[in-house]
Amino acid sequence: MKRPKDLERYHKSGLGLISGIGKRYRYSTIDKHQRELEKLNVSQVISKALAKCYIEALFIKIELEDKSCFYIDGHLKTVWSDKNIPRGFRTTLNKTEKSLEQVLLTGGKGHPLILLTCPGDQHLTKEMFNLIDAFEGACEKAIVKVSVFDREGVSLKVFKEFDRRERCFITLLKDNQYKGLESFKIVKDFVSYEVDKKIGEIKSLIADAEIVLKDKDEDEGRRKGEKKKKLGYKIRVGLLVKDPQGMKKLIPIITNISREEETDIRKIADKYFARWPYQENIIKDMVYGVELNSNHGYKKREVENRTIIRKKEKLEENIRGLSKKLKPANKEVEDFQREIETIEQVYESRIKELKKDTNELHYKVLLSSKPKTKREHLQRLKIIEDKKLDLTKRNEKQLYLLRNKLEKKKSYRKSLISQRGNKTEELNSLDMEQKLYEILTEKDNTMSNFKLLLYNLSRYTQEQWFSPQYENATFLMMRDKFYSQDGYVKLGKRIIRVTLNPYDDDELQKNVEAACIKFNCADIRSPLGRRLEIYVELQEKTGGNPNVTKNLTF
Repeated sequence: MKRPKDLERYHKSGLGLISGIGKRYRYSTIDKHQRELEKLNVSQVISKALAKCYIEALFIKIELEDKSCFYIDGHLKTVWSDKNIPRGFRTTLNKTEKSLEQVLLTGGKGHPLILLTCPGDQHLTKEMFNLIDAFEGACEKAIVKVSVFDREGVSLKVFKEFDRRERCFITLLKDNQYKGLESFKIVKDFVSYEVDKKIGEIKSLIADAEIVLKDKDEDEGRRKGEKKKKLGYKIRVGLLVKDPQGMKKLIPIITNISREEETDIRKIADKYFARWPYQENIIKDMVYGVELNSNHGYKKREVENRTIIRKKEKLEENIRGLSKKLKPANKEVEDFQREIETIEQVYESRIKELKKDTNELHYKVLLSSKPKTKREHLQRLKIIEDKKLDLTKRNEKQLYLLRNKLEKKKSYRKSLISQRGNKTEELNSLDMEQKLYEILTEKDNTMSNFKLLLYNLSRYTQEQWFSPQYENATFLMMRDKFYSQDGYVKLGKRIIRVTLNPYDDDELQKNVEAACIKFNCADIRSPLGRRLEIYVELQEKTGGNPNVTKNLTF
C-alpha cells in the first residue's frame, strides 16, 4: 500500500477486524485522519517513545563498553512546489533542488532509531547534535559514545563540540584539507589492511598518522590591531592507501579516539567503512521499501528569507574582498608604471650623453691631421657605439619584462574590477521583497516515524523468527516473498488465527513454516489479550483461495 486509496483493494471488514476495533477502514476516513494528524503535534513524542522502544526491543546495549558506533547521515527529499522554499544541494546531480532534509541516526547494526525532518537548506553540522540530544533524551542516558558520519559533517566547530562533550567521532577528511602524503605525519608505519585471501595480494595499506588542521579562530585576548593568529587542531588519521605499489589513492579517515583508547587504527577504519552496510544501504532500502522519499503534508508558513539574506551577506563579503584586493593591485600597477618611466628617462639621458660624446669625436676626427690621433678617436668612437648598442639591448629587454608584468597586473586588476562590477550588479538585482516559505514538517515527521516503525518491525521479524540467511535481506525482498502472500483469518474470543496460502517454492514454504513455529512459540498477544497464531497451508492443498468472508467472524 502506497496511498490511502489502496485501501479500496482490501476486504471491507478485514482490516477492521484485525485491528480490533471491528469497524471498516475507509479511504476517506484515513485520508482525513492524515490531513488532520498534524493538529495532534505528537511527532516528537512518537519519535522519543519509538526510539526507547527500539533500544529495548532490538537488544541494543545501553552500556557501550566496546565503543559501538552510531551512524548519522542526511537524506534529501525533493519537494514539488510553486512556492519559494529552501533548497538542498544534491551531490549526485550536482545541483540544488527544493527539498526537505531528513537527518537519520542508525544503530551499530543498521537499525534506524530516530530522525528529524528539517528544511532543505539545513546542514548536517547544524542538526547533528540536535539529533543526538533527542535520541539520548528519549533513552534518558548518554549512550552515543562514537558517531560516524560522512564529509558533510566535517567542521572544526563540530570536532570541538565533540571534544567538549567528551564524545568520539569518525569521519573522512575533505580533499581540500590536504595536498598529499607529505601533509601527514606518520606515527606508526604502513601495515596491510585489505588482503586478497585467494592469492595473498595486498590491496590496501594503512598507517596511523596525524595532521594539523588550520583553525582560523582568533585568540580572545589578542590586542587590537594584532594580526590573526591561526591555531592548529591536531587530529589522528587512519591513512589508507589504495594501489600500494603506486601509493596513489589516499583515503584519510580522521578521529579523536586516542591511541590509548584504541591502539589498532584498522579497527577505526572498519567502523568507518561499516557506514555502507549499516547506514547507506539501510537508507536506500527504506527509500525503495517504505517510500521514505514520499512527502506528507504541503502546508507552509512564511518565514524570514534567510536565503536572500545569506546571498546578500555573501555578495557584500565578496565585494569587500575584491575591493581589498584592488588596493594592492592598483599600487602594483602604479609602481610598475613609475619604474618604466624612470628607466626610460635614465635611458634617454644616458643615450643623450653618449650621442654628445659621439658628435664630439666625429668633429675631432675631421679636424685631426695626425693618423695616430685619428685612429685613437675612431677606436673611442667604436667603443661608444658599442656602449650605445649594449645599453639599448639591455634597456629593451628590461622594458619588455616590466611591460609584460605590467600587462599581467593590469589584466588582474581589470578582472577584479569586472568581478566587483558583476557582484555589485548581482547585489543590486536581488529581490529583497521575495518571500520564503517553510513546509510544516509535523505531519511528515510523524509519518516518517511510522515508516521507521514498519521497517524495524520487518528487521525484528527477520532477526527473531526467520533463519539467519534472511537477517540482512532487504525490505523489498521480504515484502515480495513473504508479506504479500494471500491468506485468510479466523477471529475467536481467545485466538486470532492467520493462515497463509501455500508457496510455490519448496524452500520458501519450509522457511515460512519454520518462522511460523518460532512465532507461535513466542506467545504474541493483541492489545485485547487474544493470542495471535500464524500458519501456512501445506503445499498439497491447492485449488484457489478460500472464501475470505466465510472465515471472518466476530
